[in-house]
Amino acid sequence: MKKLLLFCVLLFSQILTFGQSERLLHFSATPIDNDQKTMVRWTMAAGSTCLDVVVERSSNGISYQEIYVYPGICGNEDSAQSYSWIDPNPLQINTSFYRLKLDGIEYSLVSEFNLNSNLGDDGIFLFPNPNSGIFNLDFTNPTKEKFDIFLFHSDGTLIFIENNRSGNSYSGNFSKLPTGIYFLKVVLQNNNSRTGKIFIR
Repeated sequence: MKKLLLFCVLLFSQILTFGQSERLLHFSATPIDNDQKTMVRWTMAAGSTCLDVVVERSSNGISYQEIYVYPGICGNEDSAQSYSWIDPNPLQINTSFYRLKLDGIEYSLVSEFNLNSNLGDDGIFLFPNPNSGIFNLDFTNPTKEKFDIFLFHSDGTLIFIENNRSGNSYSGNFSKLPTGIYFLKVVLQNNNSRTGKIFIR
């Protein structure tokens, strides 16, 4: 009975917020630094602004706690704008929930955060995917090696190289590429590599 009640509450909250997230193109919460922190990202649609953006977190998907307030105005009248914040102390439970509160009255859809589940077996996570050529990448890099980025067409043609990056994440903008399948390869300084498939549409 409790599980059924939780499901109904979560479903109802999603229905209420579905039409209220039009200002947001993207919202996600993903683990970084070997699950020690959470990267929260959101993108405001072009022409949308917000005076008050609050990140909220929940252990059960019902009761939320305010954990961060963005200092300033989010959004731009002319173009889409992306933002990020790192939660330094995520809940150490299997599943937790994040959402944005906009101007005190609107909410994003809920992002379910699962420890150890976002990175694939190859240690790489691309999102959103499929996408329009604009995406984010998280990958395992426990020793903080410098890394290079290589983008290949599905036929093996090398399209893009970026060298000497640092960290364990990357934001790509390849919106001018034609639709199709591409491969993004991350090569660490120690010659270990991870490869992810991108679907641009």
